[in-house]
Amino acid sequence: MIDSLKSLAIFREVVTRGSFRAAAQYLNLSPSVISQHISALEDNLNSKLLYRTTRKLKLTESGKSLFNHAEAMCQHANRGLAEIAQKTGELTGKRTITLPSAMLQSPWLTGLAKFAKAHERLTLSLEFSDEQLDLVENNIDLAFRTGQLKDSQLKCKKIGGIERKLVASPQLLQTLSTPQDIQQLSVFPWVYLNRLPARREFVHDNGTKNTINYSAAITVNSVIALKDLTLQGLGVSTPPSYLVETELASGALVEICKPWQIPDIPLYLVWPDSPENSLLVERLLPHIQEKSDLSQSMLSQ
Repeated sequence: MIDSLKSLAIFREVVTRGSFRAAAQYLNLSPSVISQHISALEDNLNSKLLYRTTRKLKLTESGKSLFNHAEAMCQHANRGLAEIAQKTGELTGKRTITLPSAMLQSPWLTGLAKFAKAHERLTLSLEFSDEQLDLVENNIDLAFRTGQLKDSQLKCKKIGGIERKLVASPQLLQTLSTPQDIQQLSVFPWVYLNRLPARREFVHDNGTKNTINYSAAITVNSVIALKDLTLQGLGVSTPPSYLVETELASGALVEICKPWQIPDIPLYLVWPDSPENSLLVERLLPHIQEKSDLSQSMLSQ
């Protein structure tokens, strides 16, 4: 019975994640062990559950029926574990969290490290991606999201904002000269993220606002690449402040047009509504939240 329940949970992960290899990585098992469990389950039931091709898996009718039961079993077990954890304050098992690449070297990542140390029986899988993955479809427990959120049935909590700096390399400024007016930036080469529009809004110290449209010298899909290419003199950019502190201090990068500031990017926690995910957020917030009010009620987004 116990072996069958384990095989059933593994079967559920294989179907949810779409392949034996993905399930093996998530469960920290070898693909051969995953295959053995599925084969044992099929032998015990005397029924084929999956059609396996080189590209994807397809459920048989028996597989579809069994998956519904396996999903219900795992959800029920997770709810039970969450209820007990809520009473004891202890988190266990594995949680998957996705974060944008902009959070590398950020204070929030330091907060996550402190959270992991405080919950030694919890295994965290951190996936850095600037693609906004479907949390339910990809079985992700929690996401850090930036910018404007889309309407959905997910829960969310604003935890702060990402401050940015307008920077350039000294080599670039020697070639083009330091801009004396914010409008000059429209003719400067830029390095920017491909998922953002080719414009920036600036706010002057006196409250005046100005929007600059520009052309990109190079487009990237990573904030780390954005900073590195700016260091190489390919253009100006607006990376997170914490990512360029060392370079600004050493003079490898220079902040330009200082009376003008770039508005912070809002940062949110987003998660599928469930007792276990809500408990995860409740335990995580004290470690990562610095700027917004902890007593602010949870919002639906």
